[in-house]
Amino acid sequence: ELIRYLEEAFSPSPYPQENSSRWADSIAFSIDDADTREIDDAITVSADGNCLEVGIHIADLSHFVKPNDPVDQVALRRCATMYLPTGPIFMIPPQISCEIASLNPEEPRPVLSLLVRFEGNGRILNWEFTRGTLRTQRRLNYEEVDAIITDPQSNPWGPQIKRLHKICQALQRNRLRNGAMIFDKQEMKLRIDDDVITPKVFPTISPARNLVAELMSLYNHLAAEFARRNRIPVIYRAQDKPDEPASRFVGKIIRETYPSAFRGLKKGRLTLKPQPHSGLGLRSYTQVSSPLRRFADLVMQRQLIAYLENMKYPYEPSNLLEVLNNAEIIEREHREIERRCTRYWELEFIRRQGIDREYEAVVMNKLPASYIVALQPWPVRGLLKSQELYKFGATVKVRIAALNPNLEVLRLVPVKESAGDEREGGR
Repeated sequence: ELIRYLEEAFSPSPYPQENSSRWADSIAFSIDDADTREIDDAITVSADGNCLEVGIHIADLSHFVKPNDPVDQVALRRCATMYLPTGPIFMIPPQISCEIASLNPEEPRPVLSLLVRFEGNGRILNWEFTRGTLRTQRRLNYEEVDAIITDPQSNPWGPQIKRLHKICQALQRNRLRNGAMIFDKQEMKLRIDDDVITPKVFPTISPARNLVAELMSLYNHLAAEFARRNRIPVIYRAQDKPDEPASRFVGKIIRETYPSAFRGLKKGRLTLKPQPHSGLGLRSYTQVSSPLRRFADLVMQRQLIAYLENMKYPYEPSNLLEVLNNAEIIEREHREIERRCTRYWELEFIRRQGIDREYEAVVMNKLPASYIVALQPWPVRGLLKSQELYKFGATVKVRIAALNPNLEVLRLVPVKESAGDEREGGR
């Protein structure tokens, strides 16, 4: 039925053109992982003297998918795209999410845009939300943007991207002053092709990743402010201030080798009224920047666009919480599936590296008579049995005592009881 609908009945209306000329002379690009297929967001930048005009453009999925149509019903059941090592399971059929709605280079696409005018020091002078059509010029990946920021003269767009990077640094400093907690850690993404496991290890903090993260946080924060000012019914996301010991890390960038930073954190909450989000250092927050991947973001996007178009809201407050609570439950189930699938392939990858070899591992957390450690150079967690007292962040040589991908088991023992400064009290 869905395929028949896409082939026969699916016919999106012409794209909105209002305000599109406002970014016609700007550089326009997206920044993603090289293998990303659902391109939700893109950026435009233009200089105006000491000021910088920045556009944060989000794919307007509401233009293509209407409430209760066949595609919407599928999206409601799935609620989010699942990213598995074996490949993604898309919330929206890829004909839409990866093609006609995705912000692919040189293709005009409808967008819901936030236009922000910054002073050189990062202070916001003014901002507004608007609809329009965007044609991006280039698709960049994180590594390319990191290289451009390091050497702006290597790319014609370098000077403007460097200015944007400095503004995003100012945005991050402001969030930290307001109590944000930013976690600096290594992550690993696995890709399975023809039973070949390819790992990619990357930092969660890099100039390019910070740039994108700050712009998306700004978009979501100002969307919440826009909704608050105009009394648009949306779901806000809030988080209370942490308790001890996590409260000692408020306003800091935290390495993941400080496990106490996670103890005392409060869970995020959904609310119909704007409230502060402690972990992000923002006084209000909603999520609307990933409508191709998250149903909740599509719901919020529809609400904002209904206001801009002076139309009836698709969702009233009475059913907004019901829709989003259902989405949250399904998303949690998806995250558990993603976790279990990723864990299986992580351990299968280690098994194929060899169970008899020695590994280096970094101590992450202390348990009774054991430690949680991360193998190197891949941050795969395992349980190290040892009576030694190791410092957090210490590197220990280990070997595998037990490995079972199906049971998610990785038990390790020291190759030898390490001495020196790896141990508590060592010299």
